[in-house]
Amino acid sequence: MSQLESKAPTPQLEIGANLGSFLPWVMANQVAGITTRLQQEGFDFVSLLPMRNTDRPSALPVWFLERAWNPTPRAGLGGLLDVLQGGMRHDPQAPHLQDWIAFPNADTAQKLFEKQMAQYGGQAHIVKHRLDDSYFSHETGNVRLRSLLEVNPGMTESRDGSVVPLTLDRLVEHLERARESLATGQPPEFDGWIRDQLSGVVFDTKHTRRSIREDEVPRISRPGMPTRENLGGYKRVLKALAPHIRLIDFQGLNPEELRATLSNQSTELADMIGELMERLPGVPIRLEIQLSPVEHLVPGAVMTQMLEAADFVREVHGQIYPENSA
Repeated sequence: MSQLESKAPTPQLEIGANLGSFLPWVMANQVAGITTRLQQEGFDFVSLLPMRNTDRPSALPVWFLERAWNPTPRAGLGGLLDVLQGGMRHDPQAPHLQDWIAFPNADTAQKLFEKQMAQYGGQAHIVKHRLDDSYFSHETGNVRLRSLLEVNPGMTESRDGSVVPLTLDRLVEHLERARESLATGQPPEFDGWIRDQLSGVVFDTKHTRRSIREDEVPRISRPGMPTRENLGGYKRVLKALAPHIRLIDFQGLNPEELRATLSNQSTELADMIGELMERLPGVPIRLEIQLSPVEHLVPGAVMTQMLEAADFVREVHGQIYPENSA
């Protein structure tokens, strides 16, 4: 084959798993066992949260870290009371039962998260959900941590001393400013206090399509102004942020959509992942599995669907980038 006829090399496909998908089993000192199985199945990396009993070595590199979702203020039975009292108050921002089960109380979870940042901060990105979240671990000294913002309808920023909704246009401005900071070596200055280095965004196939959650409304609603219901469709998000996407999260809007997708039915999720891999070659893909609470208790159920999702993504990648033939 001549040089003119040769094809461009197939972009590498890197697949990882969010260990939060393996709740509750991952808390039974199963980090090593789960990551060893994933390694055997060809996974490249994992994403870690400060869950209970997860301070064990991983057989796979940790590329991404996330803070505890919504831990209880108190430990033990006091944390369970926090959950029950929040439910009685109908407080949408109160911790839920899964938060109490998955994470230690807020102070302990933060200490564990700081240890994870110290251990993996040199190789991992922190995934955050609001731009006004600031990350700095006292255990990392002066090491500047790299972060990615997971794009979602509840994302916010700090402006003029207030927390306000973050629009896509404003996010692009922040990302361009961060890129200039990386190029010049100057520390980032977002309102003078964010201490981690924003280096891109996460495009999540669920959060870019979902509506605003009840717990997010108090953060982004403003008197006399309509509350943003969603981000206006995933294509709008992709068009605005494509140059800045550093991670693709693959998950369904609900368990039914993911199950239909993996059964090769026509779904928006299947269309999305094909479009994303075609437009963003080489961007790693993190798999997240959401089953019903009862299904999560079935041994092996999450792993089975995780491996099916990996096979599906590999198959789509192979269709888009068939191997070059001589």
